[in-house]
Amino acid sequence: MINQADELIVLADSSKFAKKGEQILCSLSRVNCVITDTDVADADVQWMERAGIRVIMVEPDAMSLQHALHYPDHPLPNLRMSCS
Repeated sequence: MINQADELIVLADSSKFAKKGEQILCSLSRVNCVITDTDVADADVQWMERAGIRVIMVEPDAMSLQHALHYPDHPLPNLRMSCS
């Protein structure tokens, strides 16, 4: 599916950036956008931006990502996003 996509968007909370994964699904150059929470470290945002990745940060308390994934037609109010 990754190879078929025109755009690759990664959804990961800030805790995932401190961990080393077991598998590499694709190269970093394939990622277009990362959506994460505002607790992500500035250094992590900077390396993603230097790699040409758009970073979207969402306030952790502003919405439930679980809710958004299961009910995309019913967004929660007061969503605050910061796009880099």
